[in-house]
Amino acid sequence: MFLSLIAAALVANPEAAPAEPVLLAAAAPSPVIADPAWVRTPTVEELISAFPVAAVEKGASGEALIECQVRAGGALDGCYVITERGGDYGFGAATVQLAQYFRMAPRSQSGEPTEGAMVRLPMVWKLN
Repeated sequence: MFLSLIAAALVANPEAAPAEPVLLAAAAPSPVIADPAWVRTPTVEELISAFPVAAVEKGASGEALIECQVRAGGALDGCYVITERGGDYGFGAATVQLAQYFRMAPRSQSGEPTEGAMVRLPMVWKLN
């Protein structure tokens, strides 16, 4: 309905139509860090507390891959699940939850700045 109103307004007043098309600029994608330098990773206690309870009860293992943006100070933010394997136990959500405990160095191992870049975080969830 909104589009038909705009079209009707342009037909009623053709002089109101822009002379040239308007192009919207897309934001450049953030680079993805291939070789992160971690200054903090989760402790054993933090890993245990994030392990999905239902998976522990069933003895299930799984994997997840998430992607996050690196903020100032190396914190990860805006994480989302890319892939998840191992049933409906919530391994992806658990990996997103665990991301709060990671901190990245200001530069990657190859010297690239990390702030504002994206990083992929693979996680294998397995009980020993």
